[in-house]
Amino acid sequence: MKKSEIIQIINESVENKNLCRVGYKYNDYLKYLFPLIANEKLFLSSKEEDFDFAGYHIGKISDVATVDIRTDGDRLFEIIKVEGLPKYFNVPDVDITDWKTVFESLQKHDGYIIVKCEKDYDTEYAFIIGKIVKVTTRSITMKDFNCDGEWYEEVFNIPFSKITCVEFNSRYCNVFSKHI
Repeated sequence: MKKSEIIQIINESVENKNLCRVGYKYNDYLKYLFPLIANEKLFLSSKEEDFDFAGYHIGKISDVATVDIRTDGDRLFEIIKVEGLPKYFNVPDVDITDWKTVFESLQKHDGYIIVKCEKDYDTEYAFIIGKIVKVTTRSITMKDFNCDGEWYEEVFNIPFSKITCVEFNSRYCNVFSKHI
């Protein structure tokens, strides 16, 4: 798909509160998202998983391979609608101008976030979950914890150029935050 088509579909979905099926260039996994705000570079969406709100996702427009709208007549959308649509449309206060403003906004919220570098799964920062320590013009520094909820001693400096998406307010982050 052309970038202009992708932006048009995402903007239409923001305006009409549509569910989108989004495929990214770096994997075969499709994400079901309700786009909430967008610009030429990034878009913020609420995530749908297992017929429920699953947090927020900020992805890069340039990484989108395909996007289509799922509306009335689509079985998945019909079930989501019955389960309750309003929970998907609360727009968090996050400036999506660029990665720097995204992370500065999220740092103010002081919550746990997930940063993914899905194109580089062989790197030490392919999946980082934790807290923002520092934001610069070209990177983010994070304190990360492992699957046992133990904080790593070192911090991770992640270049914005490697980031594919950031997720926050997910059940995984929220539950862990209560137990660390």
